[in-house]
Amino acid sequence: MKNLDTAEKTNLVLGMLGTPLDNTVMPWVIRDFNRLYPEIKISIRYFTHDELEHALANKVIDAAIQTADDVATNAYFHLFAEGKFAAIIANNEPLAIRTELSIRSLDYHNLIFLLESQCSPQQKELQQKIAELCSNSTIYYANNYLEELAMAKTALGICILPFIKLAGFPQKDELVSALPIRESSEIGYGVVTKGKAINPATTTFINWIEQNKLS
Repeated sequence: MKNLDTAEKTNLVLGMLGTPLDNTVMPWVIRDFNRLYPEIKISIRYFTHDELEHALANKVIDAAIQTADDVATNAYFHLFAEGKFAAIIANNEPLAIRTELSIRSLDYHNLIFLLESQCSPQQKELQQKIAELCSNSTIYYANNYLEELAMAKTALGICILPFIKLAGFPQKDELVSALPIRESSEIGYGVVTKGKAINPATTTFINWIEQNKLS
């Protein structure tokens, strides 16, 4: 691939929610992209669900990393990976030795949910289903994905987060394991932009992502 012409050299600001994908896979994706396009200077900013939508609408960021079910009708979604929701469990928990979990296996455990106001539609639906089937569990609520993950890492409970298992990328955390939830529907991850007038760096990043879809 050719580098960008001098006139196209610019900055790219990406907004993220702090999901496991954002924290484990995206750094590797961005590093690989920067090897090809070192002249594009990428900045990363973390937001809550509501803040991310506002930042994108007001051009505080050039693009967002989101799930497909959470994209506004007037935004553009560019898929680059697919996965499921997973239970994030401290490695010293007995359930952590499994490869996947059913919803009912979470009963009697402390659970950490994302506030419904911060949920994507699929996450909200799954949390409601888990709450119905795990009536013996104590449920705690976090304001954002980073809080959820921090609570899981300190063994305060099991959190539910979007997760994509990708070959070739480091996934295992020394403190927690991510176990796909059997009843979870598939989720798509991608780059979201607002409107057609995007800067050249964003266009280049999206084109590269679409040519190098993760699986």
